[in-house]
Amino acid sequence: MAERRLPADTQGTADSQLLMNVPVWEPAEELATAFGSPEFQRMAAEFPDDIVS
Repeated sequence: MAERRLPADTQGTADSQLLMNVPVWEPAEELATAFGSPEFQRMAAEFPDDIVS
């Protein structure tokens, strides 16, 4: 999985910093596999404490 970064000028709704990424996975088992992957777990561990995944 390639690392993706947003452009520096990206803003959320009404100038907020809230951004939502909504993945669509079919079948759902593939989403569970992705979230359980070592790569995702490593990246999630690096998220700031106020980020919810």
